[in-house]
Amino acid sequence: MRYGLLITAALIAFSAGLYIYMGRRLRRRPATSENKWATVAFGLFWDLIGITSILFSLILILEFIDHIRFEPVSYVLYLLLGSLLTPAVICLIYWAVFLFTGKRKLTMAVTAFYIAIGAAGVFTFLYTGADVVVRTDWMTVWENRNPIPNIIYFFAYIIPVFFVSIAIASLARHTKVPSEKYRRVMLGLSLILFNGMSLVRFLINYPYGPVGPDYMIINTVQVLSALFVFWAYYPPRFIRKKYGIIGLSGERAPEVER
Repeated sequence: MRYGLLITAALIAFSAGLYIYMGRRLRRRPATSENKWATVAFGLFWDLIGITSILFSLILILEFIDHIRFEPVSYVLYLLLGSLLTPAVICLIYWAVFLFTGKRKLTMAVTAFYIAIGAAGVFTFLYTGADVVVRTDWMTVWENRNPIPNIIYFFAYIIPVFFVSIAIASLARHTKVPSEKYRRVMLGLSLILFNGMSLVRFLINYPYGPVGPDYMIINTVQVLSALFVFWAYYPPRFIRKKYGIIGLSGERAPEVER
């Protein structure tokens, strides 16, 4: 039996739960009229990442049960998963551009550009489809039949978002407020780990990536990514006491995430 698939699915499902929980809480976070949509977009990003993670976990569970019988279902789930990645990244880009510029028109223009590119990628992805190319005890790898969606995702999304993640962490240098500094570092680390592992997965042994027990390293790191975004807004008690950090539940007034 391919029990490694269940271990991988469990790790991914755990991360998904944290992502969706944080997305829900962030969308309900108090916000000013200026940064309301940026706050919602950031919450939706984590929601969509959580949903895609759940879909991937379901695919692995179906593979474990009977990959021949459930392959048509897995195929539909994979198409849905791949289609949701684009709006997820667009939400993150909207939030990041507004975070750094505070200009709504510029944010909308950049977002519209990425929507156009993403729509082309999603259309090509859905039109051409994908196939299973590798099955192991730990992983099932699907490959797009057309390389265009991969090229778009890599150059338009993975690389820019990875550097945006680093820039977000660097914002910690521009504030002396402990809670803001802590949150920026934790958010930056979370996004660096998440997007960094996407980059590693894309580059190592492309197009198939690590598919054995080594894939557990990537999943473990992405679990840390989920924990970091949770701890960014719900810091452990000893951190709150020692450094005077205020969590999401302690916020009393709307603030712009700058």
